[in-house]
Amino acid sequence: MVTSEYIQGFKELWTRPSATFEGKYLHFSKIVSSPSPVQIPHPPFWIGGEKIAKVDTLSALAIFTDPPSLPIKASQ
Repeated sequence: MVTSEYIQGFKELWTRPSATFEGKYLHFSKIVSSPSPVQIPHPPFWIGGEKIAKVDTLSALAIFTDPPSLPIKASQ
């Protein structure tokens, strides 16, 4: 999933002084992000949607989601 890869890339960029990331769709080498985010280890990711697969994938990455119409059972 492209979104998961980009999120992993942002996490790398925001948690390292000089970041390198190699993915299928995203790759960068020795990039510096300045200023660094205030939140430690990085800002939260808020992504909305209603697909079960997306919620499962994003929750595996410890990302906050906003699935307003998902039944409680589906989001557990």
